[in-house]
Amino acid sequence: MKATGLILSTGVTVTHVSTLHDQISNTLSTSLGKWGFEYKLYRQNPASSGEEAKEPTFLYALHFAHYPGETFCLTNGTGSVLQGDFDAMLNTKLQSLWLHRQTIKGEGNAYELNGGEIVLRVGNIFLQGTFKGLLVEVEYNSNDDESLDPESIINKMNETLAQFNLAIPPTAKLGFSKLDTAWRYVDTINR
Repeated sequence: MKATGLILSTGVTVTHVSTLHDQISNTLSTSLGKWGFEYKLYRQNPASSGEEAKEPTFLYALHFAHYPGETFCLTNGTGSVLQGDFDAMLNTKLQSLWLHRQTIKGEGNAYELNGGEIVLRVGNIFLQGTFKGLLVEVEYNSNDDESLDPESIINKMNETLAQFNLAIPPTAKLGFSKLDTAWRYVDTINR
């Protein structure tokens, strides 16, 4: 069983992020190397829909370094994983339908803890090149066939995170698939 949780801290400095990387490196962790993500927000072009005073529709395109060649495209509560360069198609053939609004990038490192049971992906978040905070993705990989309830999984994640003064809130939603995790990114970043 695999589950993913996210922690977003906007009130931190770059120094805090460096300290966290040092703390993780000083544990019995295995570095998995560089990690990053790119989150692009598109808004439906009102001129293309022909309807007035309608709630705006958004499209989210996410790229993750640990899923190379895949674009997670999410809109209206549904999503799909696409292969190839979807951004090029959005910016050429679909540019009359979708307007690019902003790009958020995360850059950092990934670490494996507890013999692979926990993978931490820790990165700085940048909005249009300006530092905005810290994002920590916590991936729990169970070796057991038993399925755990979300509360138990969050407790197991928090046992490991406590040594870094981090915690996933008990009410957090977890991602149980790649697409679920992409939605958790959208929910977390849009808060």
